[in-house]
This record gives sequence, C-alpha cells and structure tokens, in this order.
Amino acid sequence: MLIEIPENEIELSAARSGGPGGQSVNKTSSKIVLKWSVKDSVVLSEDEKNLLRQKLSSRINSDDMLVVHAQESRSQTQN
Repeated sequence: MLIEIPENEIELSAARSGGPGGQSVNKTSSKIVLKWSVKDSVVLSEDEKNLLRQKLSSRINSDDMLVVHAQESRSQTQN
C-alpha cells in the first residue's frame, strides 16, 4: 500500500551536518531534517497512526512528530 503525504504536512529544514573535521569542514547547512506530524495528518486512519507509532517509535518524538535526518552527502540537494 502506497500512501502519499501532502506537501503541506511536511516541514523541511537545513542544518549543519555533524561529524569529524578540521577548521574548514561543516560550514554549510547540508543536513536535511524532515518533520511530519503523525497526529495532525489527514492521510492516515487512527489505526494506521498507532501502527506507525509502534513501528517507528525511535523516530517519533514526544510531540508526535516523525523526524528523519539525511546527511550522507555533502550536498543539501542530494540529501
């Protein structure tokens, strides 16, 4: 089953990527953080929301927001 989340329910932001480096590393905001409110979503039923909370409990914070970080690349666009 494929569920499409409306863009207006997703919050994207950029942040500095962590990790080792010297003085010229990590000066750009290449890490992307995606946040999606599980409780406020209109695309899932309550049963689906509860299943999602169970399966992704380590990625859902106390505000019931699913938070995903992407920082594999040094490029914000690729992340």
